[in-house]
Amino acid sequence: MFGGKTGTGSLTVTIENGRDGELLWRFFKTMGDGIATSTDDLIERMIKRWREISLIQSRQ
Repeated sequence: MFGGKTGTGSLTVTIENGRDGELLWRFFKTMGDGIATSTDDLIERMIKRWREISLIQSRQ
């Protein structure tokens, strides 16, 4: 396996009210160079972070 920089990635998740489209919750995360060894790893790390934060929010 070859290693190298993966570049950057960003993830935005929004939850909106289905009746009127009002924004209820928004999550935005960016990660930069060197945080992951592959594109797949970068995506997995972003999704994991989103899951952690969404669980914390749902418990409040």
